[in-house]
Amino acid sequence: MFWLWSIPWSSSSGRSCRLCGTLTVYSVSCYWYFRLDRRVSFADSLGLQLTSIRLMNEGRDTPPDLSKLLHIAEQNQSKPAETLEAQFEQPIQNFNKFYSFLGMNNVALESVSVIEDTINGVIKVRNLAFEKEVTVHYTYDNWRSVEQCQCHYINPTTVANSSTTNTFDTFVFQIVTSSSWLNVEFCIEYKCQGQTLWDNNNRNNYLLLRNRLAPD
Repeated sequence: MFWLWSIPWSSSSGRSCRLCGTLTVYSVSCYWYFRLDRRVSFADSLGLQLTSIRLMNEGRDTPPDLSKLLHIAEQNQSKPAETLEAQFEQPIQNFNKFYSFLGMNNVALESVSVIEDTINGVIKVRNLAFEKEVTVHYTYDNWRSVEQCQCHYINPTTVANSSTTNTFDTFVFQIVTSSSWLNVEFCIEYKCQGQTLWDNNNRNNYLLLRNRLAPD
């Protein structure tokens, strides 16, 4: 591959041009063309150090092993922000124990998850009557102040386990926390038929700690 560069040359007299021959016109322009060859030079041949050498051992029909590259990429990613972690076993993990407790207590926390500092919880209550109210009471300063979160009823058609939907109702709640909160502690209040029932994790309340404070 080459490039053509032209250098114009003009003659304003009647003299002939040595490259083009004798011309009878009064003014003529001639162009000289130069060929520039492309050259490739390697860094080591110029005394420079190569940045890295990577050997590919896979066959032509074998996809490359990207596990090491992905591991390096994961290490280069920024560490996730510290989040809140539950300091109790998810109640639903022990299915029989959970429903045994729910049958006696009429209200029970089913599970809790934390996504981007938002606490998401699921609560089961016995369907004692149509009108019912479920509230989560929580604190982030060891009960010096108390906040309330109203729970929302979930339609039985959206619940995976439909065998218990006639006996128990499902409620959910969300608590949007702050990164400055070092812990969150909560309990559940269930009002129905003029009575108030509680689930406070056997008087220990449900505790979440920011992961830097969680025990190893």
